[in-house]
Amino acid sequence: MNRKRPEPIAVPEEKKTSYVLTNNGTFVEGDLTISREGLQINSPASTLGAARPGSANSLQPNKRPLPQEEDSASSRGPGEASTSGNGAALTSPHTRCGASASSEPLTLDDFEEICVIGQGSSGVAKKVRNKRDGRLMVLKVIQFDVSSDVIRKQVTTELRTLYGAAHRNVVKYSAAWFDNGAITIAMEYCDAGSLADLLKRLAGPGLPEPVIAHIARQLVAGLHYLHKELKVVHRDIKPSNLLLNGKGEVKISDFGVSGQLASSVSNCLSWVGTVTYMSPERIKGDSYSFDSDLWSLGLTLLECALGRFPYPPPGESTGVNLGFWELLEYIVIEPAPTLPADQFSPELVDFVAQCLQKDAKARASVTTLAQHPFLKLHPDASLQDVLEPVMVAAGTVAAAAAVAPLPPPPPPQAK
Repeated sequence: MNRKRPEPIAVPEEKKTSYVLTNNGTFVEGDLTISREGLQINSPASTLGAARPGSANSLQPNKRPLPQEEDSASSRGPGEASTSGNGAALTSPHTRCGASASSEPLTLDDFEEICVIGQGSSGVAKKVRNKRDGRLMVLKVIQFDVSSDVIRKQVTTELRTLYGAAHRNVVKYSAAWFDNGAITIAMEYCDAGSLADLLKRLAGPGLPEPVIAHIARQLVAGLHYLHKELKVVHRDIKPSNLLLNGKGEVKISDFGVSGQLASSVSNCLSWVGTVTYMSPERIKGDSYSFDSDLWSLGLTLLECALGRFPYPPPGESTGVNLGFWELLEYIVIEPAPTLPADQFSPELVDFVAQCLQKDAKARASVTTLAQHPFLKLHPDASLQDVLEPVMVAAGTVAAAAAVAPLPPPPPPQAK
């Protein structure tokens, strides 16, 4: 490829937010307050879209009212997800797994550590047991450098998103604390690892199409909730951020780089997320919105179908050896990847094609995708048939909410 390299990406300077760190170790930023006593967000409705039924303007630390409509995996049959054969279920919150209004808030002393299940430069994830009820959970411990604008925004964004989220296809939050320079977030444990783990362990031609339909229904339901109710752009949808459990449920996780939009006409301007799953408009440095997540959804489902990422990653020889700029150029300039029409159903081929429109304005919205014929296929499909052999072969799957890595380094400057 001897084309001219793309112009260097200009990242607009983002408005900095003010914060307070008190002598007793309490961090305050706007309506968010977190300390060893727990997390409190005074006005969730002001930062996460419209208020849900039963929400309050002021909540006790780590205690939030339950939504009126409740559902949980335990109330459904094995492998049954939040969707039906009629398409993706759009609005059906899950049951909170944290302290209810009638119970005492969780504390850091309520957990017994079992093992470390993930670690990175920014922190560690621990599998723990809740001493109160014996539930397995995850404690995500993040070193919190309040002087770093990047880290501070990343952590507070994740806290705000998880705190306000109530959907079965979004990882469940229980509580959070700030102590000894670290943020600790308690969340649900997903015993089957991530979608990336599954694809890696299968090491085959890809997942069966019924399983892809099952995954797609749940992801569309979760994205619809984030986009339409929370007004949140995730910005880092990829297989490693999609967690699985033994019931066949798919959970969207890792909101450290997600961005919140105040209204449907707002656009995001920043360089965050994983470059290879970024939409063309993001790579070019253009403004972007909710439809950027749908490009990443299309690439994720394409990878599920093919069993490999559709673009050659930098530094690896898969027929074409692309460096960093060549990969960006390839995504921006070359036609979007497609599924072979002779190997997959017309419905799946079209669903992926609607996600992978190079022009963001031509991309289908999450509401449109929720009614796509592909999501109505294979209503009885389940992940369990694929998960069980892999989990048995691997023994105990040590996977859960991954530690959010620090944002990727800036792209190298063109010479």
